[in-house]
Amino acid sequence: MSVNEIVFAQKYLDLINITSPKVLSDNYSVPISSVKSPGDLSFRKLKVKAVPPPRGEVQVQVNLRSIKPPKFSVDYSLSGKATIYSLKQKLVEDGQVADKSTIKLMNKSKIAGDEASLEDLAKDNKVSLVVMVSKETALNVQEDAEPQSELPSRVITSQSWTKIHQLLRDDLGEPEASKVLDRWKTSSS
Repeated sequence: MSVNEIVFAQKYLDLINITSPKVLSDNYSVPISSVKSPGDLSFRKLKVKAVPPPRGEVQVQVNLRSIKPPKFSVDYSLSGKATIYSLKQKLVEDGQVADKSTIKLMNKSKIAGDEASLEDLAKDNKVSLVVMVSKETALNVQEDAEPQSELPSRVITSQSWTKIHQLLRDDLGEPEASKVLDRWKTSSS
């Protein structure tokens, strides 16, 4: 038992002893007017945290400005429940940025996570964010180039094809092995 439980139990027993020092029956009751003194039953007041009232639909004024090229400054009025991710999508839809994966939004020198809501970042229903646009990665640039062959430049000899056919025949059986081998030969040439 903790100290608070012990103190409570002692005060409870004191209250019972004040009303009647004898053993009481299960249905025993006394009118409150007949109780002369409750004894020392000073209990602490409970501290209850006030629960904030639920927020209604809040509109947040968002100011976005980039400090590196492509430089731009945009103002939006969005729902407070909108997230940083949805704000990035809006920038892409409006043509300010090409790809949302290249965007980082900063609030007070800290990068805002995609799941953060505007309501949490806003002060007085206003938030100003700095947009950092990174250069497109090398993968995006290579998509336009012709894909390179992943196969080796050497030619597979007929002896190798025969060995492969024997292995496939052992695992799959003759008709299926021939079909697989033909498909493989056409895809590699």
